[in-house]
Amino acid sequence: MNGGKLSKRSKGDNMKILLVVAQTGFQHIEYNDTKDELEKAGADISVASFEKAEAIGKDGSKIDVDIGIKDVGVNDYDAVVLIGGPGAAKQLVGNQDVIRLVQDFDNSEKVIAAICISPVVLAQARLLDGRKATVWNGDDKQEDILTAEGAEYVEKDVVVDIRIITANGPAVAREFGKTIIKVLEEGSEETK
Repeated sequence: MNGGKLSKRSKGDNMKILLVVAQTGFQHIEYNDTKDELEKAGADISVASFEKAEAIGKDGSKIDVDIGIKDVGVNDYDAVVLIGGPGAAKQLVGNQDVIRLVQDFDNSEKVIAAICISPVVLAQARLLDGRKATVWNGDDKQEDILTAEGAEYVEKDVVVDIRIITANGPAVAREFGKTIIKVLEEGSEETK
């Protein structure tokens, strides 16, 4: 785990952000609201999934995927954002390609964000050890997974620990998106 200080960006810099979604069953509200906030701030968004093909939200909505996860060049982006949903629980959690992707972003000291169940991927990648984080909590008690991997679970909507941002679900997706931009622009080191 790299804990290096995140450098500040100038306002107006063209931020390049990679959104990672499950090929099927991604949380459409988290995707749409987060993406909307990132685009409002002028970010250039690319969408990644397992195949460069259509991805389908849990509501049946369809989006285009720009790049396959295995083809992502970490240096092409300022941040990676994992979107949650039932598809994320089945496809992103435990997937070695996704775990390797977030580890590569961490090794490059980039901003890493995850919402809903997706913070579990960050825990599996050992990125939350000794850090504060939140996660969506359903019947499976995802907070137990985070704490088992060394995270300090915080029962808040959005949590920032240096350059890792976690959020607990669709209701806070807009706040999550705004927080990602704030961390990119200000180089926040504080935990909320």
